[in-house]
Amino acid sequence: MLTPSTFNPVLFDKRGCSAVKPASVDDAVVFVEASGERVSAAVLDGNIYLKWSVKPLTIFHDQNIKDPVKICGPSLNSAQPEQYAFIVNADGTIAAATWQTNLNAERVGFSPWETDGNFVSVTPVFDGYWAIIDRVIQNVTVRMIEKFSEDATMDSVIEGFTSDPALHLANREVRLYSQGAFSQPFTLDGTGVGDEPAVPDVRQIGLHFDAVASPWPAEITDSRRIGTFKSRVIRFIVSVQSSGPFQVRCNNNTRELGGYDFDDDLTNPPDAQTRLYRIPVFGSRDHPELEITRHVPGRLRILSIAQEVQA
Repeated sequence: MLTPSTFNPVLFDKRGCSAVKPASVDDAVVFVEASGERVSAAVLDGNIYLKWSVKPLTIFHDQNIKDPVKICGPSLNSAQPEQYAFIVNADGTIAAATWQTNLNAERVGFSPWETDGNFVSVTPVFDGYWAIIDRVIQNVTVRMIEKFSEDATMDSVIEGFTSDPALHLANREVRLYSQGAFSQPFTLDGTGVGDEPAVPDVRQIGLHFDAVASPWPAEITDSRRIGTFKSRVIRFIVSVQSSGPFQVRCNNNTRELGGYDFDDDLTNPPDAQTRLYRIPVFGSRDHPELEITRHVPGRLRILSIAQEVQA
């Protein structure tokens, strides 16, 4: 029984917690610090004797944290190897965190998410995530409940467009996607219907957005001559899994990868590619601009990114 005489909290860090409810993550608790601008984790670790310690998670990602109002922890029984947490900001955006093994700051990545509306809350339900979003439909703010789906290739997606009008996309420029094929942009009328381009059945309709990954160029290499020369990136290496077309930009040189390959039947949509691409870097190699962009509707799963450096 917990009583005032048996309750003996132990202070293990001077940082305080804000009023945002913390979220349980494995052997840790993720919380917003009292400043309201940084997210940390109280972690129970140790080899022989377990002890609590605090690890900041957003040292390199403070720009994505904007007065958080909600933390959503990982989903239980998820089939994915990655674990996710979502920080809902007061401006209606989300900072999505992902990791695989532990919550070391160097291994936790944060990505900014936004939608055609404002995120209010996110919560895990069984093996997925559901979000409450405020969207403006015909000049009226409507609160909607939506599910994050890895099968969705665009924002605000619905399926079966012929039978269900897309009211939340009325008067918006949208695209259709199905089985690797996508349409050019077209605009729906005020009732959420429009002239449909020719795209295979079982379609998705939604708002296209560019997904961008910009890695920091390698500037230090493990060499006996370290400090006596500048590292020069000569190749950018990208590995993708079951992905459609995407672009890779190295300085001013942009290449479109994926999509059709040699001997493909051009009358059918291109097959998803699982490949390793090696792209030469031209121009500035001391500090090149590297960027991966999903520029058309489709799936893009980046397995790894590497840089070949000239010693």
